[in-house]
This record gives sequence, structure tokens and C-alpha cells, in this order.
Amino acid sequence: SDLISLELEKRGCLLMSEPVEQPYPHCLYCKQPIIVRIADKWVFNLNANNLRERILRTVDEVNWSPNWSKNRISDAIANRSDWRLSQRRIWGVPAPAFYCSNCNLQIDILEGINASSNMISKKGINRWLRAKPSDVLPDSIICERCGSSDFRWETDSLDTEFILAMSYRTISPRKKDSSLCADICLGSDSHNEKWFQFSLIPSIAIEGSPPFKSALIHVPVVNGDGKEIFRAEDGSAIVQEILNNFGADVLRFWVTSMNCRKHLKLSDLHIEMVSKTHRRIMNICRFLINNLSGYDPENDRVDYKCLQAIDRWALHRLARLVDEATKALEDFQFHCFYRLVRDFCLVDMSSLYLNIVRRRLYTFPRWSSGRRAVQTVIYEILTSLAKLMAPVLSFTAEEIWRHIPGAAKEYPSVYLSQWPDVKQYFMDSESESGWDRLLRIRSEIYKLLEKHRQGEGISNPSQASLILYASSADTYDLLDKYIDDLEAILMVSRVRLMSPDDPIPDGIWRSDSIEGLAVEVRRASGERCERCRIYSDTVGTNEQYPTLCYRCIGILEGGTYYI
Repeated sequence: SDLISLELEKRGCLLMSEPVEQPYPHCLYCKQPIIVRIADKWVFNLNANNLRERILRTVDEVNWSPNWSKNRISDAIANRSDWRLSQRRIWGVPAPAFYCSNCNLQIDILEGINASSNMISKKGINRWLRAKPSDVLPDSIICERCGSSDFRWETDSLDTEFILAMSYRTISPRKKDSSLCADICLGSDSHNEKWFQFSLIPSIAIEGSPPFKSALIHVPVVNGDGKEIFRAEDGSAIVQEILNNFGADVLRFWVTSMNCRKHLKLSDLHIEMVSKTHRRIMNICRFLINNLSGYDPENDRVDYKCLQAIDRWALHRLARLVDEATKALEDFQFHCFYRLVRDFCLVDMSSLYLNIVRRRLYTFPRWSSGRRAVQTVIYEILTSLAKLMAPVLSFTAEEIWRHIPGAAKEYPSVYLSQWPDVKQYFMDSESESGWDRLLRIRSEIYKLLEKHRQGEGISNPSQASLILYASSADTYDLLDKYIDDLEAILMVSRVRLMSPDDPIPDGIWRSDSIEGLAVEVRRASGERCERCRIYSDTVGTNEQYPTLCYRCIGILEGGTYYI
């Protein structure tokens, strides 16, 4: 400090320098000494028996959600001094310690704790609080120094934080091993986070194991105005109103959709959004169930090797869903589970797979392997979806399970079945990259068809006929690999793929995002088949079936092409 004062004085920046000694606490404003009352306190020694290190190791073993709560609790325990267990006040729960009235000698603390515990277990906490030391201590206890049997209570009361921490015994009372601890404990604010921290200290010291295996700390639930509602008097009324209007499934689905790291917003807008998603998922499942009509899972099942490429892609997406959704539930990332189920149903199924295979479902013969392949995939998807949704959409999953052919015979209820396993032979990462590129091409072409709705009079993709130019070898190989399925994938009436050597005409659309792709859109020639809704030049060429194309005529006549 002297060197700093000299340097400031040389620079002309020092106004005054005067040494001050303050051996005793003084007030910052009036500079008068502060009276400090020093009193003995009961403390929990965190350094005894390596307790602090054992607690920190246990914190690493517990599964915390969100992850940042683990670092906060570890830092709090690592930087905490001895934990104060008592405070000097005349009300509250007295510390279970006793002193001789004659010589102030403290009796053995374990004897006092055991006597108090026996009193509480036999007569209850209220009788114990009104009891005298002679009512709690056995007659055999006498003072070791003076031989007196007259004792007095400890005047300090137990700290509320310690009482709160000891409530962990209500979760797993007198547990002897960690297998009896709770699987998960939930907390809604910073006060609960303190409980997680404090409960670990006595649990590790007494039991040697944590009171819980996992901890989930989320923020409070608020309404549309940002006010907490579950601490208000009308909180239960709001929940009851939601149950009456939307049902328990929608309420649980809303809880799943919320991120525990952010405020849980419970308002009409959020409930309506979740309810709309729930209805769309139900409609998709209803469509899948309807298309399983007449399907026998034992006799009509098609082997995986005989499935078409789009069918194997759908099973790959299903395996990914089961894997990621299971991990999300195990890590208590419920909002991720909600997003995975929603995207699989609304995007992978409704927008992609079901649109692509719709022709096979509606036009192919019932006995054909192509249609039964789609039904095999739908059966796998429905059974897995019902099991995945069961913990959240309980009534919806049970209703789906009852309508799946053959499912109720094996397991009467979805809750008696096993959790879906990740079938590794469904995983096909190599083809997934190809399908991702193909679906990007599909999206680009759909944007192009949207532009032609006004100019070319193409109001529906089935009215379009496409000529694809692929100057890039990779793009051409990809399109040529799925050439037989391109009409169904793009949902158009006709697709023609030109070789890379063919010149690209001037004036046609070229893709900016897909390398070497150019597309010429024309209106499909011919009439519309009333059965498959595809435009074809063969419609009207058969006198017996004047409104059908040759493909539908072949199906009705029992042609073997579609077996």
C-alpha cells in the first residue's frame, strides 16, 4: 500500500493518505464499533471422514437435468464451510441435546438423539415438543461428572434448512442400500435446488448413498401473463378446466412439450397448439389403422429383404425414432421426446411416406406383395408408436393398441407389452444419405410445381409430366437408381430421365441448390384415370373400362405384374 501511495503522490493524484487500523468490526457509515455476539452453534463438519469428497463423487454419479444444475451444486458443496445446524431462538424444534442442570456437562449426543427419536416414533412430534427432558431420557442416564439425573434441553433450535434436508428420510426411510432410493426427484425452483444440495449431506453421512438416483429441476409454471399459477388459489381450477375441455392426454402432452429450462407457459394458446398436434397425430394413426383392414400379421407379413426402398427407409426412420426417443426419456428431455414423435408423425409419415405409397395402398390388389409390404411397415410403425406414446398419451395409446390386428391377442393391453427395441437390421445409414438427397430434389421440384400452378394450369402434381436433366454424375446415378419409383415419389403422372450427355434446352428451370439438376415441366397428356387419379394416354382405349388406364385394367383383370 505504501508503494501505491508513493506512486500516486508522484503523479499528483493522491489527495490524502492516512493509516487506519481496524482490529474490530466497524460500521461503514458512522465508523462506530459493531457489537458482535458470539454464540456456540451446532455445525455439520464436512471435512470429517472425507465427507465433502464423498458427496462430490456422489454428485457426479447422480443424473441431473438440466446438466448445469450439477455444476452449481458441486460448486456450492465444494466452497461451503461447515454447515450450521442450529440457530438461537426460543421457538421451533429444539436440538436433541441435553445438559446437566448442576454442572452443565453435555451427555452423549447419540444417547440424546436416540432418546428423542424413540419419543417421536412412539408419541409423535407434537408430544415430543411439549415433553420435558425427564420424559424423553431414560431413567438409567445420569451425569458422569456429578451423578445428577436432572437435565435441561439445548436452548438452540434446529435450523429450518437442516429440518428440510432431513425430509429425505420420507422418500426412502431407513434404507440400507442405494437400490431403495428414489428413481427421480422433481423440483420447481431454486428452493428445491437447495433441498437437493442439503439432502445429500446427511444422506451420505448417515446412509452412505444419495436419496435419489436422478434429479429434475424445472422452472415454475406461469400463465400467459407470466405469473405463477400453481401457487395461486385458482391453480387447481385451471387444471380442472383443461381436463374438462381437452382431456388428460392433452394436459400430459403439454407438459411433455415444455422445456424445463424455460418457463412452463400454461395458456389457452399453448394448450390449443398442443391439442391441434394431438388431433393430427390421432388422425394419422386412424389412417394407418384403417389401411390395416384385412391384414394378418402372421400370414401377410413381407420379409424385410423383399421390401421396396421407400419401405426400408420408413423402417429406418422408425428405428431412429425408437432409439432417440428412448434416450430422451431416459435423460428426462421430455420436450425432445415430444418433438421427435411430432416430426415423425407429421413429416416422415404424413408428408412423405404415406403420400408416396398411397397409390400402392389404394390401387394394388389386396393380395399383392407391394400392398402387403406397406401394411407390414404400417404394422411395425403402429405397434412401436403405441408403446412409445403410452407413458404420455395413455388413453390414445391404449385405444390404438385395441385396433391393431393381432396386438391384443399377444398382449391384452399396451401396458403389458415390452418397450420397443431398436432393431438394428432396420438401420441403413448408407441409404439414408441417398434418400436425404432425393427428398431435397423432391422439395425443389415441388417448389417449381407451385410456380406453374398459374402459368401452365397445373393445379395438382398429378397433372404434371417431368423431364429431368442431370448433368452431374452423382445426381444422375441417384435418380437412375430410383427411376421406377420416381413417379410415386414425386407424385406426378410421368417422369423421364435424360442422360448426362443430353444437352439441356435453354429457358428451362435449373436448380441452385442441387448440382447439375434441370427440370422441364409439362402438362401431362391424356385423360385422368378415375381409379388411380393419374393422367395417361391409355385412358379410354378399352371399351369395357373406358375410364381406366392400362395399369388399373391389368389389376382388375388379375394381372401378375403387381404380385
